[in-house]
Amino acid sequence: MASHQKFDSRTLRKLAEHVVSQIAPDERFSERERADLVTSLMRQWVTYDCHAAIFSGVQLWFYNVGHTPLGNPSVTPEPGPKYWLSEEIKGRAIDPDIVSDIVEQLNRQQSAEVTDRHGRPLRFWVTPHPWACGVEVLTDEPAKPEEIIKGRDRALRHLRQRFGDDLPPGELDLLADSVDRQWRKFDGHASVFASETEQIWLHFTKGADGRCNVLVNYLRVEIESLLASLGVPPSEIPKFIAAFNIGGAVEITDSDGAKTRMWHNPKTRRVVRDPVDAVTPPVPPLSSGLPSSCTKCSALVMPLPNGKLPNACPLCGNSIKQP
Repeated sequence: MASHQKFDSRTLRKLAEHVVSQIAPDERFSERERADLVTSLMRQWVTYDCHAAIFSGVQLWFYNVGHTPLGNPSVTPEPGPKYWLSEEIKGRAIDPDIVSDIVEQLNRQQSAEVTDRHGRPLRFWVTPHPWACGVEVLTDEPAKPEEIIKGRDRALRHLRQRFGDDLPPGELDLLADSVDRQWRKFDGHASVFASETEQIWLHFTKGADGRCNVLVNYLRVEIESLLASLGVPPSEIPKFIAAFNIGGAVEITDSDGAKTRMWHNPKTRRVVRDPVDAVTPPVPPLSSGLPSSCTKCSALVMPLPNGKLPNACPLCGNSIKQP
């Protein structure tokens, strides 16, 4: 759907009420809560170019307004990182009793400020477009030793927020190792293709106090179509995506026999193609292309465009010996 299309307030309200009727049944939500959700959806769609983020329980959903094939207004729901909120709550000293309050604040204003059991203020936030979510520590106090998390462990935490325990044994660890390597190699930038249409982009920064921050964006991509346009056979696309996810490269040979090494640069968010075994022009002999002097008249005889000397001196006609 084209999210740039604009809609009047009456249409947006009707769409919002339909969404709320599906995610907030009458028996579970008060009339005020339902009205707040409708208002939030409408405000987000206006503010974020027809994109909105709403939690259903601890599951984050993105609701995008567009058109049906026949031009009618419609809303497309897409799941966000399904374990983000639960993993962040689990990894921090936050009272489980206030989780519902965090969800309510996030749904109302896409931001929730809470205090953990140690008295430190935290801010949870989500952004509908581009898709992003995170937690900030709202204090200038230096980070405690236990808060300084190594890059690899931090990568594992953020990947678990997206995948949970859904991946085969060991795969999440391999991806975390890859993200950590990418951070080191590409100035704090890393990415993982969660599927052919979803890219997780992670930007790592470290403050002077030792406290680290990772900005995570969930991007809609068409990596399958891109690779196909670059000549990758459909059966080989999963292999290429897997290689990109572990920071590797794959060689491909085009119809002319030229070999290309293909890899993904997370900093520029581009697929890079480097030639393999590029042909280097042969180095000419040391004597080739050098001037000579005529043995009869001593005139300087310059080489021809092909690097060879003429057969005769242009001044006296004397034969010129080739080197």
